[in-house]
Amino acid sequence: MQMALAALVVGLVEKTGILDKLPTIPVVGRKGTIALAAWYYSKHGGGNMARKVAIVAAVLSGYQLGKEGSVSGEGDDVSGFAVTGDDIDGDDD
Repeated sequence: MQMALAALVVGLVEKTGILDKLPTIPVVGRKGTIALAAWYYSKHGGGNMARKVAIVAAVLSGYQLGKEGSVSGEGDDVSGFAVTGDDIDGDDD
């Protein structure tokens, strides 16, 4: 039930438009940003629910990457990155 509630929180953040206002970290996208922020918060007083939100957001990002080949968020299209192993600076060296 706690993971379902955590998924509800991530869904509500996305539905209300808060997700669109968050900064995007390249490669991880907006849901990945939620995952990283919630994980940090869980380690600094956020508790068990923040940890579960972090896990759910990371799982949803991984699912989207696997299904669509990219993670939502501006400037973070990673299609090909995970598949071809291109280096992070994009110069293919």
